[in-house]
Amino acid sequence: MRDPQEMYAWDPEGLRQAEAAASGPDAAGLVMIYHFNGFIDAGEAGAALVEQLLDADGDAAHADSGEGLAPDLDTAPAEAAGTGSDQDSGDVPAAASAAPPISPVTPVPLSPDGDPEGALQHDAGATAGDDDSDAGDDSDAAEVPEDDRATGGAGAERPGIVVARFDHDRLVDYRARRPAMTFRRDRWESYETPRLELRLLTDATGQPYLLLSGPEPDVEWESFTAAVEQITRRLSVRLALTFHGIPMGVPHTRPVGLTPHGNRVDLVPAQPGLFAEAQVPGSAAALTELRLTEAGHDALGLAAHVPHYLARSRYPDAPLIILETITAATGLVLPRAAHALRSAAAATQDEIEREIAQGDAELVAVVRGLEQQYDAMAGAETRRSLMAEPAELPSAEELGAVFERFLAERDDHGDDSGDPPGR
Repeated sequence: MRDPQEMYAWDPEGLRQAEAAASGPDAAGLVMIYHFNGFIDAGEAGAALVEQLLDADGDAAHADSGEGLAPDLDTAPAEAAGTGSDQDSGDVPAAASAAPPISPVTPVPLSPDGDPEGALQHDAGATAGDDDSDAGDDSDAAEVPEDDRATGGAGAERPGIVVARFDHDRLVDYRARRPAMTFRRDRWESYETPRLELRLLTDATGQPYLLLSGPEPDVEWESFTAAVEQITRRLSVRLALTFHGIPMGVPHTRPVGLTPHGNRVDLVPAQPGLFAEAQVPGSAAALTELRLTEAGHDALGLAAHVPHYLARSRYPDAPLIILETITAATGLVLPRAAHALRSAAAATQDEIEREIAQGDAELVAVVRGLEQQYDAMAGAETRRSLMAEPAELPSAEELGAVFERFLAERDDHGDDSGDPPGR
């Protein structure tokens, strides 16, 4: 395995600010949120949440510069998942305010057999994507060009402060995920550079946190996870938190369930267990969680249960429950992102209901059947997850087959994450 320090470059100013945030007099350690585009992300749960965190941070920066966004009074952190209030992030402390809602789903006819290939679809917009003796002296760290600190290196302005940037040329398989290029008239005009970056953001109260996002590495996972562990130690990360959506046989008319994992599941209200053991396709995010816990760091993962017939559509209810769980577990206050997701979730539910009302009897029967199954398993008072009765759980082999099939469909039909290729 190569030296993990070769996998990334610190931005000197970003590193200075991150270390100052981590070592301040009232600092209790930074939270690092991470999500990589490319693995299973049903309902675009992870991608949509990253997009909202970045958008909210940018809006907060504008508010702080005097553009006068209206304040949102509901900024208290949630005490339990599912009961969180609106929250915010900003580059500097800023008053909380409502962000514009993200685009809701534009549905097409549902497939009665529940095949995601015929599920509700939409035109997704672009989403975002060490203290170590071997890390070397800060003066030797490769500096990120000053222009890239504002743009993220791809021309479009991005919020927050770049702390570190990973070497995409080493980590991304361009033939598998070809970056977008723009051709205008008689020449190539621009190239969409993949960006796997660590950024320093702040919430509505000015509390700093880290966001690591971008394309999932295609290669050198061990070196990559070792690099993330270096960064985790150097910046005194107290909790590393990742998330995504998984397709499940649940109806959209019931609360979104969660499967927490990692060594800090105690930070999440108790959830019914899915199974004792299963073998599923791996991911860079999962390996990162495993290696961080093996190194003694606190880590928490969240998988939101997305109705399988909506797995290929943006389903805002999924990132919303993830966000509420994150704020409850970490104390971060993120009202803008929560407000935008709640608005989008309400609009999406309305669209789905209209679509079902226009559907045939077979389609309605499928949804009603899932509702009856859910209610029978979860019970009227404990409707948090489909997985409430161990006797009714799918086997480990069946779950693994679902993951394999979902990944194969992504390969056959292209990446539906909403990002441009290579992001």
